[in-house]
Amino acid sequence: MNNYMRYRGLFAVELALLPLIIAFKLIIGTWAVCIPLLLLAVCRGVMIFVKNKAKLSDHIIECVGDAIVLGFLAIYFAVLGFIPSWLSVVVCILLPLYELCNVYFYAKPMNDIIEALDFCFLAFVFTSIVSLSFV
Repeated sequence: MNNYMRYRGLFAVELALLPLIIAFKLIIGTWAVCIPLLLLAVCRGVMIFVKNKAKLSDHIIECVGDAIVLGFLAIYFAVLGFIPSWLSVVVCILLPLYELCNVYFYAKPMNDIIEALDFCFLAFVFTSIVSLSFV
């Protein structure tokens, strides 16, 4: 199986884990939410290594996945009362704007500060998924 299919398969698994977060809370309990969140973090970590950085389609898939996953988690934890609602609204507005700009500026020459900020956002996505498992 080539990396092309692995990356898309991991994207599908990542989106399939989102309803499991709600199901684990309803069926098992609040503590069980950390299980699909940690699986989501592992899936995201593997996607980082499997991604073909030269393909625009892989980059678009990553941006869509980031927006869906973090938007879903922000809304979900705001509904549970773990994070304030205003923070969820800010995340749901600013995250798609960031991802649209990220796709627009893909493969365009950027200075080192912008590249460093892009890497910091990638680290932020991974860290937020892991840290929300401890909420």
